[in-house]
Amino acid sequence: MICVMTVFKRSFLRIKRNFAQNIMLFLIILLLGILSAGAISIGRAIERTEENVWRQLPALALIEYDWAEVDTYWTTHGIQPDVTARIEILEEFANLPYVNDMEISFFSQLNNRVLSRYWDPNVEVPDTSSLTFFDVHNMELFGIRGISHPEFLELSNEIIEISSGLTFTEEQIEFSAPVVIISEELARENNLTIGSIVTLEAIVTTGIHDFTVSWFDEDNVLDSLAIDFEVIGIYEFIASLNLDINEQVDRLELLNTFFMPYTVLVGIETFRNNAFGINDPVESGLSFSHYLLLRDARDLPALHEVAMEILPDFLMLTDVSDSFSDVMTSMEHVRSVSTVVLLLAVSGSVIILSLVITLLLRDRRHEIGIYLSLGEHKKKVILQFLFEIMLITGVAVSLSLFIGSFLSSGLSQNMLIQELSNMREGNVENTFFTDHREIIRFAPDPLSSEELIELFDTSMDSEQVLMFYGIAIITVMISTVVPMVYVLRLEPKEILL
Repeated sequence: MICVMTVFKRSFLRIKRNFAQNIMLFLIILLLGILSAGAISIGRAIERTEENVWRQLPALALIEYDWAEVDTYWTTHGIQPDVTARIEILEEFANLPYVNDMEISFFSQLNNRVLSRYWDPNVEVPDTSSLTFFDVHNMELFGIRGISHPEFLELSNEIIEISSGLTFTEEQIEFSAPVVIISEELARENNLTIGSIVTLEAIVTTGIHDFTVSWFDEDNVLDSLAIDFEVIGIYEFIASLNLDINEQVDRLELLNTFFMPYTVLVGIETFRNNAFGINDPVESGLSFSHYLLLRDARDLPALHEVAMEILPDFLMLTDVSDSFSDVMTSMEHVRSVSTVVLLLAVSGSVIILSLVITLLLRDRRHEIGIYLSLGEHKKKVILQFLFEIMLITGVAVSLSLFIGSFLSSGLSQNMLIQELSNMREGNVENTFFTDHREIIRFAPDPLSSEELIELFDTSMDSEQVLMFYGIAIITVMISTVVPMVYVLRLEPKEILL
């Protein structure tokens, strides 16, 4: 114990007597520590921000056609590829540990002879989905959305909410009940209330890609099926919108959509297929949209890896994470810079400190030789020098932790905002919003720079602080022990000469 106290006492006296040398060592460790602390702080802030972004994303994915591949195949072969999402594939997805459930959605269109579509007069573009746009006034066309869950996606993701009446029951969905849910706007436009009966028709015609007045003439109609539906619910559109015209049009399309059990549409599409002489079961193909509901949005990358192995050609998996691709890419660039800085700081610390400590040892070689010639054990000499270095390191590292975290906060935020601005202003267009219109309605609003900064937190928790101290101590110990071992391999006479 006395020997240890003697070593520590000598260390303190040595630090006081060689103040200039120790200040130089202190400043070097402080500078390298600031770089390391800033890099660790930025890396942790990027991780936290990514976690916050993932929490804002809906945990769902959509199996759909890869239309780019389909178009290429059509151009090359002159026919549509034969591809379906078979039930075996869907079951394989449903059995994945991170898939919580699956929802079948179907988008179709049905006609009505008396109802009118709703259109917002403040929207500058016309309603091109209305038959009146084509001068057809004896019939109207409405969007149909077949759903397989009472709390279907538009409800659970708070795009709409039931303002009057009820949503569907499991029994109504299972047993193909002729019931619908409509928007408040469509209800007001046509004086519809809960309990109203509306007739929707599936009219199979011979027309090819153009609407004319004679489109629904008897000579052009192959067959028709009329079904009376009861209005059981009326919904209000509650999702926030910006001024983008595409979002406004998508909202109006949704307001003109009838929600009904998807099992009803199975029967309607079977009727249509029979009218055209098609005998394939509707359920087997991608007439339906298959939504996968995950337990956590952070499992989406893993799901995409599995999809690449499971899905056949011409099918793809999409989700709304690409709507934040500009933010994710910007954060990845900042993360790369911080990683490089950390690696350079650690490797540079070992090299620089080893050289500096070697020079300091050369100045103290006579002191070391005297200790050894007086019979001092080499391990005690090493302990004295380690204690001196660690004492200086502890003060420098503690100070650099606060300075590095403080400086990295403003610097990293500016870097992130600049990266994001460059992507959004430098002709880097995020085409996801135009290429995947079906799933994009579930995407949250794009993050503004201000919102991104609110999510960006450079504070370090206890785990990061311990990691920083651990890296610093190990780096300094390596830098100290290596030159010390080299010097102490010499005999006292060799050191003193």
